[in-house]
Amino acid sequence: MAAKRKKRRKASGRIFYPIYLSFVLITIAAILLMMRVLWDNMEDYEASMPKYVAQEVDTIFKYKDFATMYEYDDVSGFEEEGREAYIEYMDILTHGQEITTQEAFSPVSDEKVYKIMVGDTKLGTYTLCKSGEKTPFGNDLWKLKGIQTSVIDRNSYLITAPEGSSVYADGRLLGADEMIESGLELTSEYLPEGIERTKWCTYSVERCFSIPAFKVEDSKGRGQKLMPNENGRLTAQVNFDDDELKEAVEERVIKTARAFSQFTSDDCSTTTVMRYIKEDTNAARYIYGFDGGWFMPHRGFEYENMRTERYVRHDENTFSCNVYFDYIIEYRKTTEVYPTAYTFFFEKQGDEWLLFDFTVAG
Repeated sequence: MAAKRKKRRKASGRIFYPIYLSFVLITIAAILLMMRVLWDNMEDYEASMPKYVAQEVDTIFKYKDFATMYEYDDVSGFEEEGREAYIEYMDILTHGQEITTQEAFSPVSDEKVYKIMVGDTKLGTYTLCKSGEKTPFGNDLWKLKGIQTSVIDRNSYLITAPEGSSVYADGRLLGADEMIESGLELTSEYLPEGIERTKWCTYSVERCFSIPAFKVEDSKGRGQKLMPNENGRLTAQVNFDDDELKEAVEERVIKTARAFSQFTSDDCSTTTVMRYIKEDTNAARYIYGFDGGWFMPHRGFEYENMRTERYVRHDENTFSCNVYFDYIIEYRKTTEVYPTAYTFFFEKQGDEWLLFDFTVAG
């Protein structure tokens, strides 16, 4: 009997130890697997942290990759100026300085905000947000949401031009959206009754990086000269270079000026000067009312530096221009030079242009 019990114990021992060993091995394998899964999960979680995306984004600023900055910046305020202008501006702004970043407060829990610094000056911020994608272990992935620069200011540039002109900024024709004033009268210079004063309008153009290249053309497509004025805006002149008109009428203008000056020095008759003047006008009334005797008796006269300019066609039958010359009177013992400047107004009568009004030119 004892021998039988001993055999049963040996048989039980042979079964128990393999089972126990298997259990231990399975338990160790399970623990190792769980530790591996936990480790992978921890690595997955660590890899999904936004700081790694931030490190990648920081290289944009470290290496001054302004082209990439432009892609993520809000360009709605300067899109018209383009990427190259943005890059050039940033290059100049940060020249010789290091760009650094540091995490800042974010009012949104699912976003991370970082300050972008140039030296001690804040260049702007960039924002990370959850991308909507998950890691294999279900952790949220992050991405660069956008860059917001805070050193780019919009500046307004004004240009004033005659109504009816074509005004361009950087090659683009400006329209009603850019017009901020119209119907302006910029000068109070004398004009005869019935001639409408030139009306002007003002356009405003905003730029961030550079002054826009303005161009103004009159109704005939001729470029107009641009002049800066006191408050910084540009003003286009009325086109005073009407070469076609000048070529057609300058000889008549000069003859009129010569006759007019000779009449005032008592060197030609009323009949002679009235060949160039329209009856029943301010110019004619001046001639008929002129009392003479302004110059002492003299031996002769001549003209120097005669020129005409500032031709303005007011309509098909009227124009004005300025005429300048030195009227030289030779007295018995002396010679005097009288600088002379008139604005003449002419009206077409048949085939001739007749003077109907005038004023002293400025």
